[in-house]
Amino acid sequence: MSYTKVPLGSHSCQYIPSRDITEDQEIQIFVKQLLINRVFQGYYEERRFVESLSSYRGVVLISTLEYDLKKDLDTVIKRLKKFYKFSKVWVGITGPDFIGAPLQHALWVKLQNLAFGHYWFQIRRVKFVEGREMIIHLNCLRHIDVGSRNVKMSESETVENAFQGAPQPVPANNYNSVMNDKIKQNFRDIKEEITANVASVVTLHNIKGAVCFMSVFIAACITGFFHIIGYVGDYTIKFMREFSIFIQASTPIFLAMIDFFSKCVGGFYLLIAMLWRGSHVNVPRYTDWRPQRRALQMPPNKEFGKMK
Repeated sequence: MSYTKVPLGSHSCQYIPSRDITEDQEIQIFVKQLLINRVFQGYYEERRFVESLSSYRGVVLISTLEYDLKKDLDTVIKRLKKFYKFSKVWVGITGPDFIGAPLQHALWVKLQNLAFGHYWFQIRRVKFVEGREMIIHLNCLRHIDVGSRNVKMSESETVENAFQGAPQPVPANNYNSVMNDKIKQNFRDIKEEITANVASVVTLHNIKGAVCFMSVFIAACITGFFHIIGYVGDYTIKFMREFSIFIQASTPIFLAMIDFFSKCVGGFYLLIAMLWRGSHVNVPRYTDWRPQRRALQMPPNKEFGKMK
């Protein structure tokens, strides 16, 4: 079974079995595949009331340089005319020949909180409300400076005057000049955005607030540092006191344990020595190591006179 990929938005899609697709779904898939994620230049300059919807829609004029997108929009309009009746269904796309619409291709969309101006847009999603409307959701990418807009409009007018009839691609020299202008304008826009952001941040009020905050922060850090030193010193003194008491109480225990293990090791070595010498021991003969001296001779018998 084959499936058809249906884009739902800029980052999502859905697959539908091909045999289950109706003619209405086929047209909707064709429009979504052709328009979603397209990036283009547009001019948001007005809002108009749509009677069939009884609501206002923002009118985004397609830049005259977007030839491919205008061709695709014409293709979409032709396909939708064959299936829908524009008197009943509002498709949100008008061309130069549409009565009551601007004299160029335009998208009628809902834009919230966006100022009038020249922008880069992206078609984010296309939604079909059955029997009523085709809604095109745009995503505003960035603003384009007014000076670059005038340059682009003048260049596009010269191109259209030179090539009347069907839209033609821009010549190589004009295309290069347009690209160079775009690059320069991008750099200018980036510089202006950075300058505007810095100017909005670096103000007198913000500077005062930053100075106050840094002063309080530095004072808090110094105070906290001294409190931490005092706490660490107090804790160290208490720890050393308790540790000395522990050493005094545990020293006799450690000495007794060391003496016990030394006796065990000594006894173990003595046992090994006794086993190594064996059970039979030759007792050495007794040897008298005393010096051999001759006995003194008895003195000669002397007769002493008898006492009278």
